[in-house]
This record gives sequence, structure tokens and C-alpha cells, in this order.
Amino acid sequence: MDREIRESRRLGNRLRTAVLLKRAGRHADALDDFEDLWRAGGESAEAAGEHLLETLLELEPPQRLAQAARLEDLAREGLEGADSLWRAWFPAASNIVGGSPGSLALRRFLYEHAGGEQPVLL
Repeated sequence: MDREIRESRRLGNRLRTAVLLKRAGRHADALDDFEDLWRAGGESAEAAGEHLLETLLELEPPQRLAQAARLEDLAREGLEGADSLWRAWFPAASNIVGGSPGSLALRRFLYEHAGGEQPVLL
């Protein structure tokens, strides 16, 4: 698998590289590549966006929290399906309404501390 990934990178096929990373279980790397391709636009953007959401949906619940800020950003930037997924996975954070810097910082604080043993006090 690593050889295929290296070859795909060498050829500059970023979408295939990301798909191979996902198959290899390297979800964080795959998500980074899918997100970059989606943001760049172009012919691979739609497929990258679909793969991005599919990869997020495959994550186990403990892994989802690490992707909360990414998912919120994608939702705010208009990736189809990201908003409903973000609201379903992080209902408490989605109840903090607004896109102001203060609201964003508060949600980021929640994402950072929500996985701990202690309750999060705001």
C-alpha cells in the first residue's frame, strides 16, 4: 500500500493518494488531502467533498471529537451535508449560535476540553 501511495504522490494524483491513505487507515492524512482538494476547487473538488464526508462518517465516536472544528468549518464554508452532520454529532456546540470570533472561540474551547474526564464549565 505504501508503494502505491508514494507512486500516486509522485504522479500528482492527489485524489487517488487520499483514497489510498483512507484505505490504509490513515484517516487524518486522508481528511487533510480531501479537504485541501475540496477547498482548491477544480475538477476533483466535488469528489473530494464526497470522500471527505464519507471518511468522517466512518470515524468511531471517540475519533469524531478530534474532527469537530474541521467539520464546523466545512459546514460554515458550504460543504453539502457537513452542517447536518455537525449538528447531529455536536448538538451542544451547534446550540452556541453565531459566527462571531467569540462564538467560534467558545466552540473551539468546547471541542478541546469536551473529551476530558471533568465537566466543561463555561
